Amino acid sequence: MLSKLKTALVLLLIGAVSGGLIYIVNDITAPIIFENELQRKIGFYSEIFEIPEDQEIIYKDCTTDPNDLVPIDGQLEEDVTFEVRDSCPEGLTETFIYDKADNSLIGVVYFGNEKNSYGEVGVLVGINIDGTIANVVISSSTNTVNFVKKIEKEFLSPFMGQLADPQLIEFDSATGATYTYGSVTDIVNDAIAAYNEGSDE
Repeated sequence: MLSKLKTALVLLLIGAVSGGLIYIVNDITAPIIFENELQRKIGFYSEIFEIPEDQEIIYKDCTTDPNDLVPIDGQLEEDVTFEVRDSCPEGLTETFIYDKADNSLIGVVYFGNEKNSYGEVGVLVGINIDGTIANVVISSSTNTVNFVKKIEKEFLSPFMGQLADPQLIEFDSATGATYTYGSVTDIVNDAIAAYNEGSDE
């Protein structure tokens, strides 16, 4: 009985120490992970709009809550990463990209994620201020790697320069990667619809 109690106490102590170590490691790495994700996101935005490395940008995610505009501890007003809108698109994130130098709008990026028979596909759709598609980028995917690479290599660039208009947008009908491309086109369509709804505000 005593040996079982000792074992239980030792296991409890190991659990408590392990939990404490996990908390400390998480506390140390969380800001690093956040910064890496931020740089990755900014990298995608720069790629979409072909922004030079020396040009600083500000991005602001769509929100309907004015409280998001209040800077949190350590933030300056220009660090606030939200833009208040009457409504935000459902199922997509909407991010406004500005040139930090003169606060001029560069464009809008929509991010959508869709599940298909082969996994998930995350897609970013950038739309210029003139209403043309700047670029479409697959930012994440668990679909078959060869299919994703084929779509990236051959079937994303034709979106560039097309008007973000649901009546005029053209899609390729034969890609050989039906599920992946189908997810991409669904998200592009959703982004175009959200852009046009937002433009009416």
